[in-house]
Amino acid sequence: MQPEDAGILPLTRENCELFSVLHSQTDYDMYWNSARILDAIDRWRIYVCLRNGKVTGAIYYIADTHMPEIFGIDFPDGIYDSDVYRALLTAALNDCKRRGAKHMVFFNEDESQTDALACGFRCIGRYVCFKKTL
Repeated sequence: MQPEDAGILPLTRENCELFSVLHSQTDYDMYWNSARILDAIDRWRIYVCLRNGKVTGAIYYIADTHMPEIFGIDFPDGIYDSDVYRALLTAALNDCKRRGAKHMVFFNEDESQTDALACGFRCIGRYVCFKKTL
């Protein structure tokens, strides 16, 4: 296990607005929007990063499977922050290790590749996602 950032906070039903305010900035066209995630909160693990009392990022993943999967890492206004990214990944990895998981998977963007590798992930493939508005 790696040392965790003091600004990382696990999400609960009592503080879920910390996540939904941030995630709702981008969830308008995705299946796992804030409402669906919070409706199924028992399946999810969510951590937010707080800096000076403000949410600077959130990570959300399903942890109730043999191989936990990160569905996303959000930042205010979509602006990537390497330090926050690493802090969130570390919290998620430590949580999964405590739960007995042996692996964790996720799809990440090119801008976070260096940080994902620094946190111990190994790239096993390159995928491209296409979207067309009809």
